[in-house]
Amino acid sequence: MKMNLAGKRPTGMSYSRYCKEMQIARSTGYYKAKGESRENIAIMNLMDRHSVSHPTAGKGRCKDNIWIERFWRTIKQEYIYLRPTDDVRVLMEGIRSFIEYYNRKRPHQGIGNQLPSYRYAA
Repeated sequence: MKMNLAGKRPTGMSYSRYCKEMQIARSTGYYKAKGESRENIAIMNLMDRHSVSHPTAGKGRCKDNIWIERFWRTIKQEYIYLRPTDDVRVLMEGIRSFIEYYNRKRPHQGIGNQLPSYRYAA
């Protein structure tokens, strides 16, 4: 039984069987964009206003983004999600103080539990 790729999986059919029938790998599951969260939009707007950019991935640079992705995950989980706000100024000041804490007061396991400001001081 061949199915249209653009179509939906028939009701009652398992995802595994659907992939088998379609002759596709299970790992090629469909991606449906869920949209940006309010917090992500506020952060991106804040970064745009202050001309902050993150490195773009190019050939051979996929691992370069790991560090910034981990940093943003940390900021979201430890600050933004715990203190939601609609006020951009409050958000900006909070992120600024969290980055100060992150760099100057929080030991990092990856650098021998040292403070980044101490480890990377010029």
